Amino acid sequence: MKCPAGFYCAGSVDADTGHVSGTHTPMLCPKGHYCPPGTQSGVAFPCPAGAFSRQMGLSNKSGCELCPPGRYCSSSGLAAPTGVCSPGYLCIHGSVSAQPEEGPTGGRCSAGSYCPQGITYMAPCPAGTFSSIDGAVSIEACRPCLPGHYCAEVGLSSPSGPCNPGYYCREGSRTATPWGNMTVTGDTTSPSPLPGSSNLGQFHGDVCPAGHYCPRGSAKPSPCPPGTFLGKSAAESEADCESCYPGSYCPSWAQISADLLCPPGWFCPPGSSSGHQPGCQCPPGHACPHGSAEPAICSPGTFQSSSGQSTCDSCPPGFYCMEGSSVPFPCPMGSVSPSAGRTSLSDCSSCPPGSFCNSSALTEPSGPCSQGHFCSLGSTESSPVSQPYGDVCPKGHYCPQGSGSPKPCPVGSFLPEPGASSPSHCHPCPLGKYCLRPGASQPTGLCFPGFFCSGGADSPTPRANFSLFSCLQEILEVYTMKTDTAFWMHNLSCFNNSSNSGQDISFFKLLKHSTEPYVS
Repeated sequence: MKCPAGFYCAGSVDADTGHVSGTHTPMLCPKGHYCPPGTQSGVAFPCPAGAFSRQMGLSNKSGCELCPPGRYCSSSGLAAPTGVCSPGYLCIHGSVSAQPEEGPTGGRCSAGSYCPQGITYMAPCPAGTFSSIDGAVSIEACRPCLPGHYCAEVGLSSPSGPCNPGYYCREGSRTATPWGNMTVTGDTTSPSPLPGSSNLGQFHGDVCPAGHYCPRGSAKPSPCPPGTFLGKSAAESEADCESCYPGSYCPSWAQISADLLCPPGWFCPPGSSSGHQPGCQCPPGHACPHGSAEPAICSPGTFQSSSGQSTCDSCPPGFYCMEGSSVPFPCPMGSVSPSAGRTSLSDCSSCPPGSFCNSSALTEPSGPCSQGHFCSLGSTESSPVSQPYGDVCPKGHYCPQGSGSPKPCPVGSFLPEPGASSPSHCHPCPLGKYCLRPGASQPTGLCFPGFFCSGGADSPTPRANFSLFSCLQEILEVYTMKTDTAFWMHNLSCFNNSSNSGQDISFFKLLKHSTEPYVS
């Protein structure tokens, strides 16, 4: 009879009938083989390469198992896999080699994965890493995501893309919008995915901090340069950095505020990086108080002669200062300025009448006008001659020291010479003449017929006053008595009256002369 399936029967087999002869005890088919009915040898039908069989008594090929993942079965008739797959390779079901070629039974470990020895699947590189090489044998082949990029998924052969603007991605970032160890998703935050525990406690980026800007693909925040500041986070470009405020300066990189005021004596235009920038020292004629954005011009009545000053000085007495003056201007000769803070030449007062001002920058006159001269407004000398501001005292006038104008000799007198300094220099009008107006240099004329003019007459028709008339009547009465002239003149009460004027005395002298006996 035939050898049953799953067994083999040692002996000969009749070719015509198929009967086995030589043994009558069937043997179980050995491991790694299968024995269809009538099998004479246990090794006649081995499981093919890529398969094996741990069981005895298999009756057909379908009972052979494919070599399991991670193992390879390099020859036929195997009771167990030959060994584990080589590092960097993946052996799938039925692999016949430790380093299978690409095909259904396995192949080389692909980029983005790593394959330790005997692994049953390609292990993907974790999020935050990537691997661009084939045949990686361990996780060490998975590189941290490049700075400025993110690796959002597992098994990447290259980074997912650049970091978003307004954020920076350190090495190993798993998101384009890192926020510390948080991932920004819409309006919420959730913990970043951390495959395993190897990344716990690591920092892979953040939102761009204040004082910095982060363009797309930033590996680290870029600081705003000196002269700028930025008080908000998530800035995307240098254009987001604000110029330092006028009157302030920003000397450092990455400033978040502009709170340093420009020092006194300097000015800071917008964008200043220093409080002492070249060309920004306060110029003469200007003042720069603390926190100046530009020089303040000195106001009228003030000046500043030095650079780098915070205030303007008050214009001193004797000077005037127009707007923006770097030096005070002296009031010219012929003027005075007793007070400080004068703003223009017109504020310089002309030298007062009766005085002279013979130098510039005077706060008071140089002195009084000389006697015999008069000094009108604005005189520059003490004894002016034929000047618009003064002259020698004219005829008919007298000029004491400090005269601002000539003083006329009174009516009834005259003065034919210039340069008089006292009223005593005025001459009484002579006998027989009259001096009608004040300030006369010559008598006005002769006394009119029928009248007589004693010395100092001020009219061509002088009239005697009441006391003079009474005295004349008394004289006539005495005269009729033929009394000695000297006697009656001495004894007349009206002649000796101290109230009679010099003009009356002259009249009496004239009368005395007329009453004396005529001698031929």
